[in-house]
Amino acid sequence: MLWKSRWRSHEFGEKPPLLVVDSQIQVISLLFSVIEDISEHKQYEMERQKLESQLRQSQKMEAIGTLASGIAHDFNNILMIIFGAIDILKDFEISEDDEAQEFLGHIRNASDRAKDLVQQILTFSRKEEAEQKVALMKPLVKEVGKLIRSSVPTAINIVQNISAEKDTVLGDPIQFHQVLMNLCTNSAYAMKQHGGTLTIGLVEEDFPDSGGPKRKGLKMYVKDTGEGIDAEKLARIFEPYFTTKPKGEGTGLGLAVVHGIVTSHQGKIDVSSKPGEGTTVEIYLPLYEVQAAELEENQETSLSGQGHILFVDDEERIVKVYSSVLKSLGYQVTAETNSMKALEIFQNSPDAFDLVISDLTMPEMNGIEMAETIHAVSPDLPIMICTGAASANMQETTSEYGIRKVLTKPYHKRELSSAIHELLDKSEDIS
Repeated sequence: MLWKSRWRSHEFGEKPPLLVVDSQIQVISLLFSVIEDISEHKQYEMERQKLESQLRQSQKMEAIGTLASGIAHDFNNILMIIFGAIDILKDFEISEDDEAQEFLGHIRNASDRAKDLVQQILTFSRKEEAEQKVALMKPLVKEVGKLIRSSVPTAINIVQNISAEKDTVLGDPIQFHQVLMNLCTNSAYAMKQHGGTLTIGLVEEDFPDSGGPKRKGLKMYVKDTGEGIDAEKLARIFEPYFTTKPKGEGTGLGLAVVHGIVTSHQGKIDVSSKPGEGTTVEIYLPLYEVQAAELEENQETSLSGQGHILFVDDEERIVKVYSSVLKSLGYQVTAETNSMKALEIFQNSPDAFDLVISDLTMPEMNGIEMAETIHAVSPDLPIMICTGAASANMQETTSEYGIRKVLTKPYHKRELSSAIHELLDKSEDIS
């Protein structure tokens, strides 16, 4: 710099003039200020881009939720028809040894799985907690084994080790299904190059020692003989958006979701892996002691009864199927696909009906609006609303319109018959 060269050449004597030194200090200060401003600007720009990315992601998820809710509503109506048709076919005289019984069972199980899946979609779109219920893990693990077998190369051998006698936990079966499918898919991916063995296990085992009292647990595990994971990556596998897969082959959300599901069920997850030696994922869930009353809820018994029911749904096939279901239970049925016509039928003979069952979402007049009009005429007439998207407090918020029961679609014959009995029994007590 100029003043340094002059200092060296003694142009200014032993020391440079103070004016020159001050000027250089000002320049240096200005440079530091500019650098600081640029750094702040870059930091601001990075924060802005991060917030914009989060906003786009939020908007995308909201749009997906809205779409999912609409799809789930239509799919619920399809499942309603399948459920009703299964219940009608079960009334036919088919021998227990007949192959048709086995196929009916397959249809029923697949339909129940689809119902749980739709409920999970709705839970996601409404951002509510999933329903906690009694879940049997043995059938679930066996089903995942069959599904994986049909989707992975034959070079991968699949072994199931199911030795647990008790297999009951409290939670969301569809989420447990999602966890196992995710882990098995990851293991299969790790063995796609050279093949190997995928082991799916279910054993009774106490929770790993955590310093407190021992807890009885059910351990599910997925073990593979694939590539394995090094220690550095292993420490990050549950981080959102972290993936060991190449770009475009993984979102990095799968194991983060698995971890979230397990911890939300008061469970524990452990992962062990070494490069070249495969990976083992162990999931511990608390065992749940099933009460007799809960077992009774799962029984297939349908309750017959008497009375005249006004059944309203804008889906013609649902009306046709459930008219037959209700008649098979012993009820007289007047069915209508148009809510305005149904209301007219009721108004012409308000004392003719013992119960009204109506869909919630219908054109011209929805179920709540129809219920409000009916309730004004016949305050003691019980009304049941059926919907695939019932909120947690819907029963309380609609009771003023005479709605005494909200039944979640799709439902089986036993669930419908139980709900009808509950309402008609209460109605008799009131009268």
